[in-house]
Amino acid sequence: MGTVADQNNYEFLLSKPVYSANQLKKLGKALVQGEAISNSDLMKSFLIQHVKLTGAYSQVLFRVLSEAPCFLHPDQFSAFSNWGLELSARVKSEDTLRDKLIRSGHHDLSRIRDVSGLRIQGDISLRNQYLLAQKILGALEAIGLDTKIIDRIQEPIQGVPRDTH
Repeated sequence: MGTVADQNNYEFLLSKPVYSANQLKKLGKALVQGEAISNSDLMKSFLIQHVKLTGAYSQVLFRVLSEAPCFLHPDQFSAFSNWGLELSARVKSEDTLRDKLIRSGHHDLSRIRDVSGLRIQGDISLRNQYLLAQKILGALEAIGLDTKIIDRIQEPIQGVPRDTH
């Protein structure tokens, strides 16, 4: 499936983090207590892990879009941006993680599910949005990841964008 570089990304997605759940609990507690942890090796490792995850997921996404028939705009096959879609990526900052931990009422960083993420935005129909989500889900499952689609259009939550996650 894909090039050696792609395989390395897929292997990274399946690898275990270099930190333990207990370390993440302690790090979360330190964050909530306002300790200066910016320079800690653990915090650096945690954030770098999520930057790498975002890059690896981007590779899967680009593969899905390059291999799938272009159901978005049939006359343009070559590039993601030609389809009128925008891809953005982000990794939460320490401040944002601290705020989320405080709002959640727990101090366990391992329980935060959206530390990093990709967002696809574009003017596409709801049907094509679901088709794209299914194609991405299939690609992630094909490399051995346990994934699911969360439909916030059908199951909205206050404060969460109404789209497909």
